[in-house]
Amino acid sequence: MRLICFIFAIMMFMLPEAFGQVEKPARDGHREAKTYSRYDKEGEPFPEGITAFYTRITVTPSALPDPLLRYRLNVMSTEKEPGNAAPLYVEALAELEKVRGRKMENLYKTEAYRKLDPDKDWEAIMKLKFKAFPLYPYWNSDHYVEITPQEEQDLYESTSDVYRLLEKASRKRYYDWNDSFEFKGIATMLPHIQDSRTLARYLGGKADWEIRCGKYDEAVKTIRLGLALGEHIRESSPFNVLVTQLVGIAITGIFQAQIEHIVAQPDAPNLYPALTQLYIRPDSMLQSVYAEQVWLFSSMKAPGIIETINEATPEESKNVLEDLLSTFIFGVEDQNFAGFLGTEQGRSLALSVTCLMGYPHGKDRLLEQGLSETEIDALSTYQIVAPMILEEIKRVYDLLFVSMAFPPGESHTAIVFDENQLRDVTSPAKVILSLMLPATEAAKMAFLRQQQAYDRLKIIEAIRFYASVHDGKLPESLEDIKEIPVPKIDVATGKPFGYRVEGDKALLDYTMYGSCRLEITVEQTDRRVEEQ
Repeated sequence: MRLICFIFAIMMFMLPEAFGQVEKPARDGHREAKTYSRYDKEGEPFPEGITAFYTRITVTPSALPDPLLRYRLNVMSTEKEPGNAAPLYVEALAELEKVRGRKMENLYKTEAYRKLDPDKDWEAIMKLKFKAFPLYPYWNSDHYVEITPQEEQDLYESTSDVYRLLEKASRKRYYDWNDSFEFKGIATMLPHIQDSRTLARYLGGKADWEIRCGKYDEAVKTIRLGLALGEHIRESSPFNVLVTQLVGIAITGIFQAQIEHIVAQPDAPNLYPALTQLYIRPDSMLQSVYAEQVWLFSSMKAPGIIETINEATPEESKNVLEDLLSTFIFGVEDQNFAGFLGTEQGRSLALSVTCLMGYPHGKDRLLEQGLSETEIDALSTYQIVAPMILEEIKRVYDLLFVSMAFPPGESHTAIVFDENQLRDVTSPAKVILSLMLPATEAAKMAFLRQQQAYDRLKIIEAIRFYASVHDGKLPESLEDIKEIPVPKIDVATGKPFGYRVEGDKALLDYTMYGSCRLEITVEQTDRRVEEQ
């Protein structure tokens, strides 16, 4: 389950890059930022030197709003209320499913649906279902169907109760999904993760529709609820493990894309002041990495187990090995193999193989510590193997904790966590760790990508403001923007953004999964978006 959640989280990082590639009902003058990815099968050729993402956005000069936080993107502390947001999110999801159920029931009664053969007309059936309940993910679906502006408006009007519940949830001070890793470890199910995606997609679709209709005040409010949802998921109790952090970041990415969508409109307000109020806790990643240890044990006693394992009895050492192996078995992707290992015969075989593989390493470890052959022979196999495996796990996790705390862009040779080191399987510990450890580099880049996205949005809005007070001109460098602070360092590298001006375009080069470029065109027009 954890692996599935992690894969979905990574996939969601890519969703914002794909938004806007399908024609949608929109008012005249509507426009969107266009992002081309190396993952696209088709797309414009990338400029020389660009290998990952290439984004084009056209903007209009815009002064700052008055008051500055007229378009707030965060929930203020004065708006917070005591209580848990989780029950409200559960209720909102149930209400959304209720709306979907009514629309599906009406669809099933239509002549168009009844005359279709499920075995032959699957594609047509899917199109009808998507048309009946066209939430945001379906805009880029293979089953995309056109809907009218009125049909889309009817959809979001029918979900007003869902929106009301999400608005109430956004003001709650914490999010506790009332589960625990103490007894289940990696077998803990995370249903709230999948549910949060559904709610985020609904809010993302509503914001997208509001922007296309020119309803910026409503869109900003919807984005605020989406960002609050992402923050609740990231800070959810009882543990902020990497999966919850990554899904929270991915949800935030949906609404960062919608902020960019607003910014691209000819009459868009300037959201620079609102963006200054959004921040990312610098310790979030390290805290989630610490919490990763809970996946390895079905109890919260991991540190104590590791520290006292050398004094453990044969029975206690055997229990530790069985605990670790049950975690490993749950994570095996081959269901047939995992099913066999889950039987009493399979568990016994796994324990025997682990002891057979680990005994030589465990004996060498004890010899290095000064124990004699006689003293080692007096120990059970479990007492020899279990301490060796736990020591290796602690060594790797210590390396992970320290290396993940390094600032980006800094070189280091004495302390390096290399995921490839686990490919050379020489002991049972490496077999377990190779499956249980997260994809740390991908996770680290996800945290950086969220901050980097906010920085790019601030730069766009700073350029719009600069153009509004300098007769539509672009700043020749980011240092030329002296009226307001502007990010100058790419958090992914620790080095300055690449910035230059070519005609009416500002080119911002940055790094994320490769070399990327943001091309900002300032619309040359006499019309200015003044204080909103």
